[in-house]
Amino acid sequence: MRKGGDLFTIKSDKTGLKRLTNRGDILNAEWSPDKSKIAFTAEVNGNTDVYLMSSTGTGTRRLTFGAARDEDVTWSPNGKTLLFTSFTNCTSDILKVNVAPGSRPVRFTRAQCDSVSDYFERADWHPDGTKILVWHGYYDGGPGEGGWTAETRSATTGALIKDLGMDVLDMGWSPNGLQIAGTVPAYYADTYKDNVGLWSATGRKLNDVTTSNESYATSFAAWSPDGKKIGYGRSGTCRGRHRPGARRGRDPSPCPRPGSPLQRRS
Repeated sequence: MRKGGDLFTIKSDKTGLKRLTNRGDILNAEWSPDKSKIAFTAEVNGNTDVYLMSSTGTGTRRLTFGAARDEDVTWSPNGKTLLFTSFTNCTSDILKVNVAPGSRPVRFTRAQCDSVSDYFERADWHPDGTKILVWHGYYDGGPGEGGWTAETRSATTGALIKDLGMDVLDMGWSPNGLQIAGTVPAYYADTYKDNVGLWSATGRKLNDVTTSNESYATSFAAWSPDGKKIGYGRSGTCRGRHRPGARRGRDPSPCPRPGSPLQRRS
């Protein structure tokens, strides 16, 4: 878990809180599949990059060095590669980097930045390693002239496999790869009342996991290892992620771009 820009571990019964870092600049983090390492993103001297450390918080190594803002890191099932979102001034892409020393990031998606801007974000590797779930948004500059969907793409080439047509924000595969959980956006004037929903692997909506009518920005966090539980977070009245344009003619979101404490998972 992240608190105050640092990482802690805690047991599922809420006992045994242990501090791993004392940096104050960590934005998000994820265990490696074998739980021996932790990949995380941190903002150092105004630049956000991807880092790697042991599960005990030692041996920190920087993996990205570009000027773009790198966030939302996630592991491949074999623990050899990381995906992350790289934000530039007008768009965002998914990049890949091997965790082996000396590796350099390579582009996984290719967003365009002209009259219509693409945004690829929030990737999640399928458990079998063959495909990747990606959020794809677009915005052409006018109020309400944008939208988003969820896509599956080849893990090797990045080629589009299927547009799932899902009205979903934060999302992730179940451990068996048969279902997808994510945030269901629900609009009420200027207030967001998001909930967590469940879809099939082909994008068919199954049901809403939560059904609260209170004003929260809800973000999907993670499945339990056995696939029986879903963790999620709630905070404030502004959605916890930037979206470039609203869907179906609505005004763009008043939420700030990523970088605000309201936009971080805890």
